[in-house]
Amino acid sequence: MSEERFQRRVIYLLTEIRDNVKKGNPFNSIVQSGSDDNTLDQNLTLEDFKDFNLSLNVKKDYDICKSIVAQIGGNDYKDHIKKAMQRCMTNKVMSYMNISGKKNKYAFGGSNYFKLVKEVMMRNYNVTENQVVEATANYLKWAPERKDGGGRKK
Repeated sequence: MSEERFQRRVIYLLTEIRDNVKKGNPFNSIVQSGSDDNTLDQNLTLEDFKDFNLSLNVKKDYDICKSIVAQIGGNDYKDHIKKAMQRCMTNKVMSYMNISGKKNKYAFGGSNYFKLVKEVMMRNYNVTENQVVEATANYLKWAPERKDGGGRKK
């Protein structure tokens, strides 16, 4: 693990601990278990994401992932969507997706992970389904332009 990635991970864990202490729950399942079983691993390939998405068919895994996504938080629902997407997959993986699946891309709108994110946003931020779809589509739209996104295909 590079030093930069290590520092990011430490800062992430420290902010998560701080947030849990503020909520009055100083020890969450991540700290108690001493492992990363209750965190989202970033999918590095589209195939990894497809496997992860299939694993969400199991109700227990779906509920665990839903609680993890809900704990991520954000300034508003758009920021929360952005963080949830970044935790789950790289910009490279997102560049192979769009909401509808047009232009030979993977249809993220039909995935279990999108369903889960949509439920969390609608519950936590009192937004409509269309607002969540629009924000997610916009975030996926610009994935090829971001760092390690692979660039636009011509």
